[in-house]
Amino acid sequence: MELYISEDKDLFHSLFDNKDAIETDAALTLDWRELPERKASRIVIEKGVTFGDKSQWNA
Repeated sequence: MELYISEDKDLFHSLFDNKDAIETDAALTLDWRELPERKASRIVIEKGVTFGDKSQWNA
């Protein structure tokens, strides 16, 4: 899952300034990608899944 922030580095920095609280509240560790050489920034969480394994679907 990804939050794509287009052309708003101020928004990204505002969220990043609250990184610890956001990650604590969400009980997640996020991948914060400012991408300074680009116009957009991203906040990403990835989870490896095996779509064919029905026993893992609820997780």
